[in-house]
Amino acid sequence: MQNTTPLLTIFDSFVRPFVRESQQRGAVPENSKQYYGFTRFAIELNELDDDLRQHLPPTDTRFRPDQRLLEAGQVELAEKEKARIEAAQRSRADSAFCPKWFKCDGDSYTLIRDEDPFHYYWKKREEHWIGVEFTQLW
Repeated sequence: MQNTTPLLTIFDSFVRPFVRESQQRGAVPENSKQYYGFTRFAIELNELDDDLRQHLPPTDTRFRPDQRLLEAGQVELAEKEKARIEAAQRSRADSAFCPKWFKCDGDSYTLIRDEDPFHYYWKKREEHWIGVEFTQLW
């Protein structure tokens, strides 16, 4: 006698006991509309504690003032700040760009390994970027 039970049904009955919900939508804050309906988890993704803050270069996008203003619900100020940052970016567009921690090969970039005595990304990170010159982005 041939088994006529569809394979998907067999698979489903085997797997279902092991499946569990990995994430439920978290509670939405009272003023969630001000934060695009994000959950508390989503709102806190870019939060920086003091320990992490000291290890990040000042060019890390989590320091963007327009982003921070937007996260604080100050939309109008965020838009003005974004316009200022974009104007500064356009003014720098004509100058030659040389990445500090990556080698440029055509259209691709590869991380320069710490063995290269002129870069030492992770060492500079541990030293909290002392002596490293960064382009003022914001």
